[in-house]
Amino acid sequence: MESLLPFAHGLPQKWLPDETLFSLCSRYHFASGNQLASTTCKALFGHKTQGSAHDFPARLGHFLEVVGTALGSADEIVEARTVLPFYLRFASPGLAGGVTEAAVQTSSGSLKFQLGLLTSRFRANHPLKACHACMHEDMRDRATAYWHRAHQLPGVWVCLRHRCWLVASDLKATGVLRFHWILPTQSQFPSVDWSVPPRTVFSLAEMVTGLVARTKLALSPEVLPETYRQALRVRGLLGPTGSRLRHEEAGNLYAVFLEPLRHLEQLGGMPASTASASAEIARLIGPVRSGIHPVRHVSLAT
Repeated sequence: MESLLPFAHGLPQKWLPDETLFSLCSRYHFASGNQLASTTCKALFGHKTQGSAHDFPARLGHFLEVVGTALGSADEIVEARTVLPFYLRFASPGLAGGVTEAAVQTSSGSLKFQLGLLTSRFRANHPLKACHACMHEDMRDRATAYWHRAHQLPGVWVCLRHRCWLVASDLKATGVLRFHWILPTQSQFPSVDWSVPPRTVFSLAEMVTGLVARTKLALSPEVLPETYRQALRVRGLLGPTGSRLRHEEAGNLYAVFLEPLRHLEQLGGMPASTASASAEIARLIGPVRSGIHPVRHVSLAT
């Protein structure tokens, strides 16, 4: 496919390690010298704003008409350069196919609607996150800091490479910069927590990144409840017959486990009491239900 926008005009010819689609487009924006974010978005995605979201892709079909095949197919970009795979792992094959098609054709808002995020108790947006140590190394080794996909995944609030907290930028959350192209800079993150993150936070990050790394994995909603029940049975948290949940004991253990996670942005909706934690487990091991946010699954799995 012939590129409509020659690489000589500043579009990067290859990805940086673990780079997101938004990051690559932001690099192009600054290299191109475009003064308006809308100019870059129109050039890459054929629309003044659609395509500028930092989390879910949109109008990938037009993007590929512009850049050709050098950066991969739509499926490859969705799988390796966005946070969508975190949600697709728990989606039915039909829904997963529809979501990928929407990423090619339409806006990121339609993806969030299809995945049920707009009606969940968790925020539908995803803050941009970065690691101070990674930014320093990226500037030293590649002359630019950039957004790493592993850092953007829901539930990931630590850098597994440097074993430290990530910092979050709210620039894309503001009305003024919502459609802008941004790369991470140290000045965006004046406040840094240098404390040692709890082991629970690392465990959740490892679970999420491991799940997303399993390319094209689809978790059956029929198998998950029994998988949880087997794990609970091994831990003695099901009753004598192996079928009834020991609500008090299981709920208390789970509430204690979740406590460090509930203080993280995006995870404030997790159960806080023994009773609510027990009810959460009961829902996840009970009859198959739709509309359960993946964060609830990965938290219990962790």
